[in-house]
Amino acid sequence: MKSYNSDTTVEEFIAQHATPYDEATDNYFREPFAKDTKVGKNSAIYNAHSYHTKVPPEGIVPYILHYTEPGDLILDPFCGSGMTGVAAMMCSRPPVGVEIPAGAKIGARKAILNDLSPAACHIAYNYTRPIDVKALKAEFDRIIHELQPEFDWLYGTTCDRCNGLAVIQYTIWSDVYKCCRCGTHMVLWDVAVDHESGAVRDAFACPSCGFTGKKTKHALVDCVPVKTIYECKSGCKPKRGEHRTTAEEIRHIKEIETKEIPYWYPTEPFGPGREMWRGGHRDAGVTRVCDFYTRRNLWALAVTWESVTKRQTPIRYALQFFLTAAMAEVTRQGRVQMSNYFHGGGGPFIPSLSGTLYLPSFSVEKAVPFALQTKKDRLDFKMAFDLPSDGITVTCGTGADLRIVADETIDYVFTDPPFGSNIFYSDCSLLWESWLQDLTDVKHEAVWNKSLKPQKGRKTLDDYHCIMTDAFAEMHRVLKSSRWASVVFSNSDDRVWQVIRDGAAAAGFDLANTMALDKQRRSFKQIKGEKGEENVVGTDIIMNLHKRSRVQVAARAVADLDETVLGILRHHLETLPERIQLDSRRYADSLRTTDALYSMVLQELMERKLSNRGVTMPYVDEVCRGAFKKVEGK
Repeated sequence: MKSYNSDTTVEEFIAQHATPYDEATDNYFREPFAKDTKVGKNSAIYNAHSYHTKVPPEGIVPYILHYTEPGDLILDPFCGSGMTGVAAMMCSRPPVGVEIPAGAKIGARKAILNDLSPAACHIAYNYTRPIDVKALKAEFDRIIHELQPEFDWLYGTTCDRCNGLAVIQYTIWSDVYKCCRCGTHMVLWDVAVDHESGAVRDAFACPSCGFTGKKTKHALVDCVPVKTIYECKSGCKPKRGEHRTTAEEIRHIKEIETKEIPYWYPTEPFGPGREMWRGGHRDAGVTRVCDFYTRRNLWALAVTWESVTKRQTPIRYALQFFLTAAMAEVTRQGRVQMSNYFHGGGGPFIPSLSGTLYLPSFSVEKAVPFALQTKKDRLDFKMAFDLPSDGITVTCGTGADLRIVADETIDYVFTDPPFGSNIFYSDCSLLWESWLQDLTDVKHEAVWNKSLKPQKGRKTLDDYHCIMTDAFAEMHRVLKSSRWASVVFSNSDDRVWQVIRDGAAAAGFDLANTMALDKQRRSFKQIKGEKGEENVVGTDIIMNLHKRSRVQVAARAVADLDETVLGILRHHLETLPERIQLDSRRYADSLRTTDALYSMVLQELMERKLSNRGVTMPYVDEVCRGAFKKVEGK
């Protein structure tokens, strides 16, 4: 656990900001926070930089206000992108729409933000540090002006309306397959896409031999540019135009691919030693981090990164934050939004799938300078986010070892720990960390590997259990007596849930209640879960854990699990309207879905101090099928 980009040590920060605990005079008391939270993901602050999973800070503010006083010291041992620190700062001026708990005192809180991932620390640090936005934008403009000749060479093209100068904004690339029957090379964009509707056919015919089948029948052999979307610089109205990628543009792309890039770029390997590696990466030629970019975008990113690293701190850190924020939009993971592209709804680009390293069959190469220019406007969030940040420090290390922090130092813990096998953070952060030249120490990563081989460092559920048990023990140790820890968690596997509950109980925490946190906009996995394609919970659960002087009694086993769960479900469905005072039937229906019922059953079992062992989403669905009628998924 070491300070990140700071000359102040953790010990010095704690000495300055922590209030010593005195049992004789301490009179702290809070009831558990008891209000479900629904919060969106559309604020400028939230969207300034992506991360694999984030709790919007507006959803954390009510918890901090309820459990703490101004000036109190908060800990987030798994801080991710630093939203707990942002929320601590927001407490000095809560955003419009945030409900302030009764009796809460407005005022900034202090925070220690810790994460094992250097990428997370980089993001959290820049989120919680003041910066002169005007100076940052001016420096950015100087860099773009300095690099413009190189960008013009990389992305210059010709307008097919006036024959004048144009600059490429996007290039659509398509996979190419070799027919399993006749060997003909088929451009997927040409054989599988209906260019009238934008629909992509699951099965398509080879134009040479007529064989019809899915792409899995054939061999992936190449990826080629098929469409160029550009902006005319010679006066055409509208400025934007497009055409089939021309022979000259293809020639230029090949020229770039044959040249040596004269700037440093990351070459860390990506292969079977990574949980998220798949054979599809190998087939697509991705064996190193740099292979996640087209050669053209890699060149542009490398020259920009070199220019940024020559700047002085702290503006260099802010510019690197700006660059890593744009990186998600310039890899080969960007996808074509068919409805927008074919029906005039906007640009063809949608970002990569959060929490994955998926490579689509139709990728969008978003030009680096275009991505940077569009990202520049989002820096305005800092101008509106003028809040005190002198009480925030970021540290890099494992949440299972906080020995630098003395016993009973922390006033409140809010954290969103790793979700077992749902997300593999070190893999997802690899692209950022390779540019930062600082990789996650995977030996301490809290994950449960499903695909990785034992000789490659595979972690079992027991390994995950040990790490999380140690983390809960550390949270309990550093937390002052009678204080609270709020832990956000989501998983559809009862074994992972039991690990979290057992770890909290073993540490000495008393589970007071559980609240729902609905982040509204669904992830890719949650959307698949709602369609029944995966067992994924759409709503996170926040466990409010209380530090007491006695150890939590183990949860009682359930004598008749089926009858107990059925009783909980029946009472919930029969009394739903009066229990939640519905404003609309539509909201009631949202609480009748399988994932909502699963979350509700978990909460009820926890509050009754009963074991949830064996209670999975498929199990809840099976109980419901035997007793209730399912209509339109509810």
